[in-house]
Parts: sequence; structure tokens; C-alpha cells
Amino acid sequence: MNTGDNQQFTYSYSPASTKYDAKVDSLSNQFKQKIIQNIPSATVNYSFKKLKINAGTGISFTNFELKDISFNKSYVRNYSNFFPSANLNYSYKSNHSLRVSYNGVTKQPTIDQLQPLRNNNDQFNQFIGNPNLQPSFSNNFNLSHNAYNFIKDIYMYQGLNLGLINNAITNNRIIDPNTAKTITQPVNTAGNYNVNFYGGGGFKLKKADLRLGINANGGVNKNTDFINSLKSYSRSTRLGVGINATKSNEKKYTFSIDHQVNYNQQTTSQNNIKINYFINTLTLNSIVYYKKLWSLETEYELFARQKTAQVPAISNNLLSAKLQRTFKKDEYTVYLGVNDILNQNIGIERNFFSNTFTETRNDRLKRYWLLGFAWNFKNKAPQAK
Repeated sequence: MNTGDNQQFTYSYSPASTKYDAKVDSLSNQFKQKIIQNIPSATVNYSFKKLKINAGTGISFTNFELKDISFNKSYVRNYSNFFPSANLNYSYKSNHSLRVSYNGVTKQPTIDQLQPLRNNNDQFNQFIGNPNLQPSFSNNFNLSHNAYNFIKDIYMYQGLNLGLINNAITNNRIIDPNTAKTITQPVNTAGNYNVNFYGGGGFKLKKADLRLGINANGGVNKNTDFINSLKSYSRSTRLGVGINATKSNEKKYTFSIDHQVNYNQQTTSQNNIKINYFINTLTLNSIVYYKKLWSLETEYELFARQKTAQVPAISNNLLSAKLQRTFKKDEYTVYLGVNDILNQNIGIERNFFSNTFTETRNDRLKRYWLLGFAWNFKNKAPQAK
């Protein structure tokens, strides 16, 4: 049972009392909700040699009791939803497994989304609740595979996820073209989905004592909302590939390189413009030891972001170094480091959401020196008896 009582009142200035005590009815509301949900369920588990199956279902009986006390209105609704779930795990070989799963999940609207109140705390971005909202329901399908060959030192992994959303809770945005004032109200819609995949693997070149790895990922997300009460579609696509290599010799050296390339694209039904760009990320790490006690550790990162019609291209280089000395069988470490030697550390994040594309830049702590001491409990030297 989920209950809530939301009282929001706005007052304006009263010349009679010379105080802000005149209630504004259009901006005031008292709203109560009670949502009762019962979910009886049953599950069956089956295991036979290399195969394990888990399947079941639940039935959700949901009762909405919403009351707008300010306007003396009641909203009573009842919903029934199934919650099926199934898992199949097939271990066809040692350290090799294939898994298939499905589950259904419901999402209830929040009291802020249900309360029919116009919130004008931000005059240019106002929000109105919708007491007619229905719960949304998501169907989630997952497929994954993992394999590892201990003798050959080879591993691989793959995965695919699919999500279909019914009655998705989205927004209707009424935008005034003259003032840019936006009034947002949550509504239910259909057509939202997301598909994502990932995969990779690695192996070791024994003669060269070199570990190599490769990975890939991608996805498509379709989002449906409303702009000025007209249905609008947006589709975001991303693709990424990467490769990495590591070579090391204990207490002598460690070198690694990781290169990732990501492509992002967004299209909308509002216009024919496509927003697309690449992001390249290169990471180099090295540790060089001297007499097993001294070591010099360096890290270099390059971030290169392609320009779009909205924002220019921007790149930054991050370089850090640390000199350290260990004592008492690596139990204690003293180090002197400098972060962001090139003084280019900034936070940059690009996002697609609905029909919007944003780039956020944040200030971060840039170049600084650090003198430190570390105590490694795991490497504590044994005491003599």
C-alpha cells in the first residue's frame, strides 16, 4: 500500500492585511492518493544435468484511489497486469554458459505526476500533474553468453537486451514560440523501445607475453513524447569498438594501451536534421620499476570529440605521473605525484534525451602535486615468532 498527501498552496499579496495571505486557487491544491497492489505469484524450478530452468508468473491487482480535495473530485481505477518471468541457463561446457531470460515490470506514476497542480516556481518551465495517468509496463528480454578456456587463456562474452514499454509515461510539452515558455504535463504513450548489445574477447600471445582484447557495443533507443500535443519520435543510435593490449613483467614493468571509438546519432520526427559525432578515447599506462622498490607510474588520456552543427569540436589531454618507493616488503609506500601535468582537465558530457541534445562542461580540479603515504594491510610483513 502506497499512500500520500500532498498539500501545496500559493499566496499573493493582500492590500487589506498587507500580508501574503490571499490564496491563489489556480496555483493551490490538496491531493491524496492510496495505491493498493496485490501480487500473487508462482514459480517452477527445473534442473537436469547442464540445464537449469526457472519460470513463473505473478498477477498484479492494482487499485487507485485518488482524491482532489480542493475540487472535491475522486479518481478510482483498477488495473490487472501479468508479471511473467523465465530464465534458462545452459552450461554446455566447463566455464561456458548460455543464458536466456525474460521479465515483466510495471511502473506506477508518482504523486507529483498525478496531482493536477500547476507548478510555476520557474515561470518559463511550468509543470501540471495528470490524475488520468496509467501504470506503464516493460517487457525485458536478455540473452548472454560467456566462455573461458583456462588452458589456452582465451575468453569471450556477448549479450543482447531488448526492452518494450507499454503505456510509457512521457511528457506533453506546450511551448510558446514567442516567449519560449514551456508547460509540461505527463501522459501515457506507446512506441518506446530500446535494443542494446555488447561483446568482446581476449587472448594471450605466449611467446610475446602480450595480452590482447577487443570489445564492441551499441544500441538503439526510440522515445515518443508530445510537443504542442503532436506526437513526436526521436531515435538515438550508438556504436562503439575498442581494442586493448597489456604487457607486463612482475616488478619490472607494465605497459598497457586502450583505444575506444564511439559513434552517436540522433534523429527526430520534428525535422530532417541528424546530429552525429565521434568520440575517440586513447589511454596509455606504464609502470617501470627500479630494483623492485622504486617505480615510476604514468598515465595519459586523450579525449577527442567531433564537432556538430550545435557545438564545436573539443579535445583535451590528461597526463599524470607518480614516483613511489615501497618499504618492508611492500607494506608501506611513499609517493610523490602530479596530476594533470598539462592543466587541461575539464568535464564534458554529451547526451541525447527525447528531442534535445545537450553538452555540459564542468570545471574540475586541474594540475596539483600530491605527497602521500599508503599502508597495504594485505602485504603486511609476517612477525617473527
